[in-house]
Formats: sequence, C-alpha cells, structure tokens
Amino acid sequence: MVSLHRTIRNMRRVGLREWWRQMQYIGDAKSGVHVGTDQFGNRYFENMNGEEEIPGRQRWVDFAQHEYHASQVPPEWHSWIHHIRKDPPANDPVIKNLSPPWQAVRFRFTVHVNANIHTFLLSPGWKT
Repeated sequence: MVSLHRTIRNMRRVGLREWWRQMQYIGDAKSGVHVGTDQFGNRYFENMNGEEEIPGRQRWVDFAQHEYHASQVPPEWHSWIHHIRKDPPANDPVIKNLSPPWQAVRFRFTVHVNANIHTFLLSPGWKT
C-alpha cells in the first residue's frame, strides 16, 4: 500500500515525469540507487532503507519495453532481484566468471498478432 507522504517524497526525488511514468507502469512511486543495466536495456534499482520500502520489495526492475514480461529478466538478474545473491551481477565475482557452455546468446524477435505486438526471447538455434 502506498502512503501519500511516501508518494510525494519519491515524486520529489525522481522528478514529475519519472514519477508519472512509474505510476503508469508499476503503480507505485519508487526511488533508489541504479545498480545496473542488463543486455536488453532493463534497468535495476535498489533501496535498502527499511523505513521507505516494504521488506522484500527493496529491489525492482524498470523494463526497457512498454510491453514487458517477467521472462525478460536474465537469470543472473533474477537471482539478485529475488535476494538469492547479495551483490548485483556487475559486482558479483562468481557471476562475472560464470560462462556455462550450455548458455546460448539470446535475441529478440517480434510477432504481430491481431494488432498486438509480442516479443519473445529465443536462442539462435530455435526455428521460427
């Protein structure tokens, strides 16, 4: 639940335009530290102040696309967002040195169905 005081405080921190965008996309006004960006342009934020954020909701993603889905978060960022890893992938030495041989490069393709645009992530070997 969003309090009026918290909403106004975060609106002052992030600015009117970003505040309006957040209210339209995620329905909440958030302010925090930008900790990184993934290969798809999604931006990741964190606010560990216990007085400002509800426990478990201190980390969030700002998706690059208007039509977003949770599957657009890469596995390394998923583990950070869900508090499995303490450090973001950009600062985590284990994830920096991790390059599994089974992991393929992912790319996007867009499908137009009934005037709706759907974006999917596939590995290069996938036949469309």
